[in-house]
Amino acid sequence: MNIKASLKKAMQDKRIVSIYTSDDWSSYSVGYVVSIDETHICLESITGSGESIGFEIRSLEEITKVETSGKYEQKIEILFNHQGEIIHPVTIPTPSGGIIHKTLELALQRKCVITIWTEGSEDSISGYVSSIGNDTITIRAVDEYGDDDGVSLVPREEISSIDFCTKEEQLREFLNKKSNQT
Repeated sequence: MNIKASLKKAMQDKRIVSIYTSDDWSSYSVGYVVSIDETHICLESITGSGESIGFEIRSLEEITKVETSGKYEQKIEILFNHQGEIIHPVTIPTPSGGIIHKTLELALQRKCVITIWTEGSEDSISGYVSSIGNDTITIRAVDEYGDDDGVSLVPREEISSIDFCTKEEQLREFLNKKSNQT
């Protein structure tokens, strides 16, 4: 199936597509095909968090690759279809004592996804706090698609930063709950 036929099929099936217009495959547009003619496509552009952000008109000639029904496109479709249900305002009480410890306790109590960074590492772990020990924190990891991704033990004294209920964590939590419903 050629690119134009693939885009037409995605439009008929109302499926999200990723379109690439260069050989740099880290740069692409995602959305629903609204219309297509002999030379151009109109794409309702959707962000990585499922928000519609307008329309992109692209020449069919400049499209080098089309992806449909992949894990990323499925994630964006779920988020798009549930706008207004995902992101919600969050309050956090002013902790007395150690902010890190109190935030971890709150995450455990509320059963919400957090992201933890450790000293000297650019990598992070996102997931649910399963337990808080004297020396370690146990995290049930959740990947960007909301899938369970194993268990991590993090030395308590190495935690340098925490993201609590930011947009990214709320997206992961929503996707995780959706995937565990099915």
